[in-house]
Amino acid sequence: MRARREAARGSAARFTLQRPRVSSARREWEHAVPYLQALSNHHEIRELIVDYSTAIDSRDYDALDSVVTPNAYIDYRAMGGNDGS
Repeated sequence: MRARREAARGSAARFTLQRPRVSSARREWEHAVPYLQALSNHHEIRELIVDYSTAIDSRDYDALDSVVTPNAYIDYRAMGGNDGS
């Protein structure tokens, strides 16, 4: 009986000292998260470029308010345009 208890204690001690296993799927997901975030950021930047270009091409300058920050300074004098914020 005593030998069984000691064996049980020994196996429990080994169990608690073992490093928890992480599944390979979880490891793959953890490596994929930064990649997915980069893809999402890239997509958002492309959408902003399209919105900006569409507003400029259609001369809908009020639409630029949704693309640029309120304190943006844009200088179009080199292209014969206006200077201002």
